[in-house]
Amino acid sequence: MKGTMLPQKQGLYDPTFERGACGTGFVARVKGAASRSVVKQGLSESSWRPGK
Repeated sequence: MKGTMLPQKQGLYDPTFERGACGTGFVARVKGAASRSVVKQGLSESSWRPGK
């Protein structure tokens, strides 16, 4: 991460592991019922990238 000042290494934090991220997402059922299909969809969505 060029040009960004990171804090010093301390405790479990190590700035050498810092990486850029474009965001996060999740899959959920609105009604809250557990479902294997939600897990399957979440796993298949993990390979999604903007612009694909």
